[in-house]
Amino acid sequence: MTKEEIAREVCGVRRQLVRSMNGVIAHRMRQSGVVYERNYGVDIPRLLCISTSLPHDKQLAEALWSLKIRETMLLAAMICPTDDFSVEDLRCWVKQIPTYEVAEMVSQKLFARLPYAVAQASTLIDGNGFEPVCGFLMASKLLPQMSDELAVRFKENAFARLNEPNLYPAVLVFFRCLVRHKKHLCNNLLDELCSLKETRAVVLLCEEVKTQLEFF
Repeated sequence: MTKEEIAREVCGVRRQLVRSMNGVIAHRMRQSGVVYERNYGVDIPRLLCISTSLPHDKQLAEALWSLKIRETMLLAAMICPTDDFSVEDLRCWVKQIPTYEVAEMVSQKLFARLPYAVAQASTLIDGNGFEPVCGFLMASKLLPQMSDELAVRFKENAFARLNEPNLYPAVLVFFRCLVRHKKHLCNNLLDELCSLKETRAVVLLCEEVKTQLEFF
């Protein structure tokens, strides 16, 4: 795409966001501590609808991502193609993630679809900030194609970082998917959890794992 075409698409996106904005949702997100530089409060189904009308182009995705608006960052994750998205691109985007919501979207819609996703997920879980969040969210998506040995490494790392507040939601998603896709690795999972120091995170995870084991 030319610079003029990208500029036109970005202007069109911003017009659609203004028409779809919901101040009540944006206000509630701020009250709950979810803060963006700019937030129109547009819901995810509407963003998915907008994304279907956009070219899946890396330069456009980068332009939307760089605006640091909640909705444009989520749209960038939805439309960015994987073909020439490099490891350096992934590393750069991870460092710019502002919230768990963006981490979740970009991990599931883009990062987990990359050809080097498994290798990068296993590296990210040892990182800081939103790196381990993305690593565990990517791993959750990649478990069906992951070796048992690597899945166990993720599990051990999840145990070690379970009580980190910012990481807990991603760890919970990982254990939920581990039970569903690698149940043979979960025979002693409850016992392993019970052996940990009892914290609110451990108690909640035990309940979740019990439910998953019962139904899956």
